[in-house]
Amino acid sequence: KSICSNCKRSSNWSNRSSTANDLPYLFFLPFGKKSKLTNFLAMGLKQFFTQRNPFRKGTRTYSVLHLKCPQCQEADLFLTKNPYDLKLFDKMPDRCPVCNEDFVRETGFYWGAMMVSHATSTIIAVITHVIVHIFYGWAVLPNVFAFLGVFIPLIPVIFRSSRAIWINIFVKYHSRWDLGFGIKTISILTSSSNV
Repeated sequence: KSICSNCKRSSNWSNRSSTANDLPYLFFLPFGKKSKLTNFLAMGLKQFFTQRNPFRKGTRTYSVLHLKCPQCQEADLFLTKNPYDLKLFDKMPDRCPVCNEDFVRETGFYWGAMMVSHATSTIIAVITHVIVHIFYGWAVLPNVFAFLGVFIPLIPVIFRSSRAIWINIFVKYHSRWDLGFGIKTISILTSSSNV
């Protein structure tokens, strides 16, 4: 069966674009598929997303967004992933079940998270009032109802994210936990202490 050159070209390009390694090249097609500028820009983009991506695992942003232990970034900070489970949304384990990091570092440790929560609430209030001002001006009732309508559903989310931000200020990520060294060390220390 004969296949026209256009169909063959489109099928080859669809197969090429389906691979993850070639995705960065799609952003620079106007410069030509095989040009040196395309290769340079695509490799730079690929390096950014693999090595300097601020949302990758190992960054504080990852721990805060995913509510993971700041040290190993494997276990969850809270007992439930559902922020609207009103019975458990604020409950945290005393220690990380993976790396044994102490989540309650001292009495009243999370009082500082209230400052983070206050700053977050202020940002939400300012954004809400600016949007409402565009449509209603500085009328009191629209501003109050709009703020309460946005803020109240976000209270559990703000509470949890504020605690995650606060503990990430004091605890750093250690890549050795990914390799399992931390778990082995804890098991050795635990067994030696029991003896």
